[in-house]
Amino acid sequence: MKADFARAADEEGSIMLLLIGLGVVLLILATVVIGITSVYIQQQQLQNLSDQLSSAAAQRVTGLSSGSDKPYVRLTNAAVSETVSQTLEQTGAVQEFEALRISNPTGAPDTNTAQVTLSARARIPLVSIVLPEGVEITATSSARSELQQ
Repeated sequence: MKADFARAADEEGSIMLLLIGLGVVLLILATVVIGITSVYIQQQQLQNLSDQLSSAAAQRVTGLSSGSDKPYVRLTNAAVSETVSQTLEQTGAVQEFEALRISNPTGAPDTNTAQVTLSARARIPLVSIVLPEGVEITATSSARSELQQ
């Protein structure tokens, strides 16, 4: 009987170590999930901003050209970049993201398409000790402008 009681007492200490280990593993797993989710949400917000800016740049018509069949919109790199910069200033989106910048390729790859690429730094909650600089996120979108009768 004494042997059974001694063995049970030894197992209690082992179970406590297993529970502590399991708790640490669950904390690490929760931290990773929170970090990935946070970066994903920030990347989606940056993508939405990029979509809005490319749409705004495509809607700002700076000129029309006439082709063989019908006239078409003429977008330029300078006009797209200027529209993106002005819209960012007017909306105050610069304050929403850390180190937000307009990246390449931003401009007009053809005469009726506006392409916008944005980059920013995403901070990961609870992991700032390990990654104090955060991670770089990028979003690219394009919008076309067409004339219809």
